[in-house]
Amino acid sequence: KKTSGTGSYDNAEYIVQTGTDSYNGLPYGTLYNYCAATANTYCYSSSSSSGNARYDLCPAGWRLPTGGSSGEFQTLYNQSAYNSNAKMRKSYANGGAAFTFAGYFIVGAPTSQGSNGYYWSSTRYNDINMRILYLDTSNVLPADISNRNLGRSIRCVLK
Repeated sequence: KKTSGTGSYDNAEYIVQTGTDSYNGLPYGTLYNYCAATANTYCYSSSSSSGNARYDLCPAGWRLPTGGSSGEFQTLYNQSAYNSNAKMRKSYANGGAAFTFAGYFIVGAPTSQGSNGYYWSSTRYNDINMRILYLDTSNVLPADISNRNLGRSIRCVLK
């Protein structure tokens, strides 16, 4: 369901964005809080949500990538074809990984479009935070963390 993004762990929230990334020409797409990214299965603000996400919004045969220092985001970044900010942001047509700077949402307001990119993984950091891939104009942090109530992008990988 589409919501205005109230900043809650308990409700699946997402915001469809307009616009494109000026670097690679790709659309920003949709931002999801973690409850929405995990198809309403990994919600609630307490330890009642433990372990890594087992379900997500990805189509059949696809899933959220793993995160952390030994996760799939880190593995991708370790490859010479993708080991820089520019290579991670280039379009597929130009040999890149096509990550956009879609920004994020907090309490219903999208922000940082064009300057930051955040991507959910399936990997839990603690009761409140999950592992993400973070990019900005000079950094790529493939094992970063983020609060579950913030809206982030998703990138699905083959199972």
